[in-house]
Amino acid sequence: MPERRQHVRVTGPFEGHWRGGSGATECRITDVSLGGCFVETVLQPGVGEQTDVFIDFGSGHTITLAGTVVYAQYGVGFAVQFRELTADETAALKEHLHLT
Repeated sequence: MPERRQHVRVTGPFEGHWRGGSGATECRITDVSLGGCFVETVLQPGVGEQTDVFIDFGSGHTITLAGTVVYAQYGVGFAVQFRELTADETAALKEHLHLT
């Protein structure tokens, strides 16, 4: 199967939380890229739900990114595809993920 991802992925974990129409809770965020991330959590939104993901990179550096849930695995977590990032969001994410 060919690789469908367009962006380099960085494996966490990163601590954080998420918030959407179906709830909000703390979580662990893994497999982050400029296109999206995977959120490990027991409570999860439904596929298609708009969700904000707050990624804590430590030392008071938290980035908030909005996206859409594109995949959910019951009891494990869900994947978020970020909406188009602003220039500032892209720069901050690249800095914290050490992407050039």
